Amino acid sequence: MKEIKVLHVLPTHKIGGVELAALSSLNYLDDFFDFKLAYIFNYETQNSLFGRIKGVLNAIKSIFIKTPDILITSLWLSVLVGLPLKLIFKEKITWVHFVHNTKFFHFLDHFFNKIGSVKCDYVFADSQSTKDFLVKYSSKPSFVISYLLSNGGFSKTAKSISLEEVSFIYIGRIAKQKNLELAFRVISGLKKEGYSVSFDIFGPIEMNMDELQMKINELDIHNNVSFKGIVAPNEINDLMKNYNFYLQTSAVEGMAMSVVQAMQNGLVCLVTPCGEIANYSQDMISAIHLHQGTENGINDFIAKIKLAIGDPVLYDKLSQSAFQSFSDKLSYQESMRNTIESILNQKK
Repeated sequence: MKEIKVLHVLPTHKIGGVELAALSSLNYLDDFFDFKLAYIFNYETQNSLFGRIKGVLNAIKSIFIKTPDILITSLWLSVLVGLPLKLIFKEKITWVHFVHNTKFFHFLDHFFNKIGSVKCDYVFADSQSTKDFLVKYSSKPSFVISYLLSNGGFSKTAKSISLEEVSFIYIGRIAKQKNLELAFRVISGLKKEGYSVSFDIFGPIEMNMDELQMKINELDIHNNVSFKGIVAPNEINDLMKNYNFYLQTSAVEGMAMSVVQAMQNGLVCLVTPCGEIANYSQDMISAIHLHQGTENGINDFIAKIKLAIGDPVLYDKLSQSAFQSFSDKLSYQESMRNTIESILNQKK
């Protein structure tokens, strides 16, 4: 099927779960299809209105010339490219809109993702939770795409637990929906209990950092929390070897790829069970769940973390269970290939 042209359009080439998965699958999928990635605009100019308009028009023009057989769009901005091309080419292009979350974050996100899900030919969802969420918006045929970057080659490499310093890591967008202030309260609570803790945060900044710095100062954890910038995708697995826990207190998620990757490396994940996280992790079996952001909820969460810190046998049990959670699952690239082939077979 190498002659079949498949083009996956994303807004920017920045480091996030969506972009990382798409990039990681490029060479593999290109062995089976004429598979390409396209970005609407540069990360540095995405906040410029003129840059966005120019990027959208240039993308439409470029894709118009290439005329792919299958056009995949991810995130709301890419609908601005997918919709006009579908209206122009009609049945000549099969449009697949890919949705990556179980909640819309603002009006434009809601409006264009809804249009994309209704006007496209097929919908991809990054998890069963996302697919269930989309049922009320779209009746188009939908497929769940696995969001495992790999289903092999991992080793259980989490740093051995020690009371001398307990290390936490977060990798992802620094954005409001990631609810980092809640994570800071957890770090503060552990510090007050007498633990030596460090929390390293990696990822692009997509919010006002003054708000986070104020919270850090208020909780007196400025010596415990560090913002480390963006980490290259091929360095993530090695980076995780240096930490005990993966801490993510998002308000909303789809698949939450960084959590998956942390579990595949054997880190004990401290997470809010939102989106698909609730389906692939179990509290005090393969992860530790924060069920409420209330004072009582945080205290219960900290109590469970303390159990894992103080009991190496329990920590290792949680780590081993996390490590084994995805050993028999399809990878993203395999899932994409199978689903694209299924769509092509349906259209014969």
